[in-house]
Amino acid sequence: MTNKIKILFWFNKNSKGNQLRGAVWCRVTLNTQRIEIGSTGQLSTINDWNAENQRFKTSYPNHKQSNLILSTIQNDLMNLYFNFEAKKQKVTPNQLRSIYKGDLDLNPTFESICEKFFSERHDLVESSKVSYKNRIKNFVKFCKHSNITDIKVEDITPKILNRFYAYLSNNNFAKSTAGKAKQAIKTVLNWGCEHEYFAQNPLSDCIVKIDRKVNTEHLSVEEMHRIINYQFDSSLQQVADCFIFCCQTGLEFSGIEKLDFKKGLVNVSGRLCLKDERLKTGVERFVPLNEIAIKLIDKYSHLNKFPMKGNSKMNAELKLVAIMANIEKRLYWHIARKTFADHCLNEHGYSMEATMKAMGQSNLNSIKPYAKIDERRVLSEFANFQITIKNN
Repeated sequence: MTNKIKILFWFNKNSKGNQLRGAVWCRVTLNTQRIEIGSTGQLSTINDWNAENQRFKTSYPNHKQSNLILSTIQNDLMNLYFNFEAKKQKVTPNQLRSIYKGDLDLNPTFESICEKFFSERHDLVESSKVSYKNRIKNFVKFCKHSNITDIKVEDITPKILNRFYAYLSNNNFAKSTAGKAKQAIKTVLNWGCEHEYFAQNPLSDCIVKIDRKVNTEHLSVEEMHRIINYQFDSSLQQVADCFIFCCQTGLEFSGIEKLDFKKGLVNVSGRLCLKDERLKTGVERFVPLNEIAIKLIDKYSHLNKFPMKGNSKMNAELKLVAIMANIEKRLYWHIARKTFADHCLNEHGYSMEATMKAMGQSNLNSIKPYAKIDERRVLSEFANFQITIKNN
């Protein structure tokens, strides 16, 4: 047996007034933990209660009805218990009581747990919420594609998760992206189980492996100049300008989207700088702006911000930018951030600490995925290297 249960009915004397009158209460001991289910609603006197049998004495006809109600309560609790026992699932007293009282669904839908996850996780910053919602949205698309409606928590098995991963892979999602999507589903279920919204997490023993091989693809200086010098049509030029600015400053999509020229730009020692708090980490970033970035700010100064569109829309238009500028790499928004890091570390030889501050990273470990030092950096730092030969 997975669980052990004991149900007790006891007479609770009225705390006020007549001590001989009161109500019958129910208590459950489950796996050595005791919890009060509460009053059964059956009122009587202490003389009419048989504590040994945990039932009313049958002296009066209405006591038979009361005993029937107590038996029904006991049967309902035992049926809930046997539901978990049949599945060899552990259940807590709080969960049993909540399910019995109707405060908790015996087998909730994944959608209902997601609603609780987003409404109660006040520690999540807005960018993390967006990431979770996008990954869950892809899971919903997968369920629709697989003709699965109102999927229950207990139905999200490792097998379903692997099918979800395969679905993403077949739809050209990167391995790391597909892995993070799987992890997001498991995180929601872990949270729901920990907060006792359901008894058993079907993914508790499932290990999600995420491809940690970081895509370090970035634009070379020559490729960057192709985009800067190409004359796009008006709408596409705006997308290119936003992308170029991110390449020059290391801003992620949410960063340039919220950038306010009046609030996010400061003059330090006679130089215009970008200074704001990164949404994802809450860490302040500080970026001295170069000539290219300043010209772009002047171009859109009448708007006081860059003309941004939705992420999906702009990523789609970036593909057109790449085609027209004769760039063979698949452009997406995060490449701008990788390009900035590469140029800081390898083109200009800036320190990891300064680059970390400019990118709004919380520690040096966060910058390491971007810090692929190549021959340019080595040649620059070894420019004056020589071995002194001492003559005898």
